[in-house]
Amino acid sequence: AARRARRDGDEAGLHLTLGRVRMYRGEYAAALEHATAGMVLARSAGDHGLASRLGRLRGVVELFRGDARAATPNIEAALDDAGRGGSERDVADALGDLGHACFRLGDYPRAIECFERALPIDERLGLVEQSAKILNNLGIACFFQGQWARARESWERFRDLCERVGEATELVNALNNLGQLYKDQGDFALALSTLDRGARLAERVGHAHLSATILGNRGEVLARQGDHEGARACYERCARLFADLGAREDALENTRRLCELELAAGRAELALDRALDAARDAKQQGAKLEEAALHRVAAACLRMCGDLDSAAWFLQRGRELAGELGAKYESARIDLEAAELSIAKSEIQDAEAHATRAAQGFAALGARWDLARARERRRWLTDPAGGAGGASPDERGRAALGGAGFEVVLDIARAAGRIELDRLLEIVLEKILEATRFDRGFILLLDERGRPTERKRRVRAGEADSFQPEE
Repeated sequence: AARRARRDGDEAGLHLTLGRVRMYRGEYAAALEHATAGMVLARSAGDHGLASRLGRLRGVVELFRGDARAATPNIEAALDDAGRGGSERDVADALGDLGHACFRLGDYPRAIECFERALPIDERLGLVEQSAKILNNLGIACFFQGQWARARESWERFRDLCERVGEATELVNALNNLGQLYKDQGDFALALSTLDRGARLAERVGHAHLSATILGNRGEVLARQGDHEGARACYERCARLFADLGAREDALENTRRLCELELAAGRAELALDRALDAARDAKQQGAKLEEAALHRVAAACLRMCGDLDSAAWFLQRGRELAGELGAKYESARIDLEAAELSIAKSEIQDAEAHATRAAQGFAALGARWDLARARERRRWLTDPAGGAGGASPDERGRAALGGAGFEVVLDIARAAGRIELDRLLEIVLEKILEATRFDRGFILLLDERGRPTERKRRVRAGEADSFQPEE
């Protein structure tokens, strides 16, 4: 084939074909080599259309590797080549890929503009498969802007078009994206069936990258259903696959999901270390949405570890990043974590306000699973019969202690090995009163015969009274 391509003067075209094959097999370095060599040949021959397609290939490989910053100038150059001598299709294709890169950088308005410019060109040319691809990417941009109904419509049209023309590779994309959307909408049965169909098809067509992506989305469905062991197996396999592929942005998402799983298991310190490392990587890669999500996860870890001030800082930074992107789903998740942080601070009214905003955000998106959690939290805060807002002082104290209890335990553990029992009991009682904001309290200990005996009494405004145990 190489000899025939050289004889026919189509060596650049051969590089394009080989580069695409290598890309879909996950051999990104080799794909870039083919794209670069072919582009040099195409430009030397004055073939701007072929140069545009090879430039786009360079950009798409960078996107698969998770580096949207490196992808963007390659695709912009491809769009320029298309405008200088390419076909209408070259222009539409470059616009579509540029929109994808802009989406990855968080520039959703420019992404949607590119897709909306590309779609009518493809439809006018009768390019059904390419129209389907643009519908997919338009759905992605709408999804992350919080227009989930429009995203679902775009992706279901995308799926139907792929099925009609028998385009298996793009159909895998459609099934993955719809599975993720069904998951976030809380329809877990439909999500799993859609993702499983996508996984079988991805394996058949040899799409390694999407196989890994689908596996990660399946893991998150299992996590939300409470199957943490199944979710962990998916995530750990994903970590190996993304590492082999060099897919850095996908690896970040997978790390964040693993952190959330560690949090659910109560391993906050382990989750915190991973989240902080991943947040730094996300910043370096320009993956702002993942950076925002990782700041939210870090805030939850810090809250569970009792460092409420640091938790507040990370949560605010996550809110700023999500706000810059217009990422409504992540913003609502941040609101829900802000409610938990306010509970830990015993700021019940603030917690209620945050939970209400979270519920409103999830309701607007149609995120039923998250909405149920937010509504349950708000109900707990506002229900006079069983919540914190209208509950008794004892119940409010237990709510506050639940958030700060870890910090109390840490302080006691640090002190236990170096001070006497009486002083340790004073620390215990003082910390509990600080956490609950009660004015007075006492500690009962059991004597040798198992009878409860008051050992310490504390009034926050006065002095502590010590009592010796009865004989």
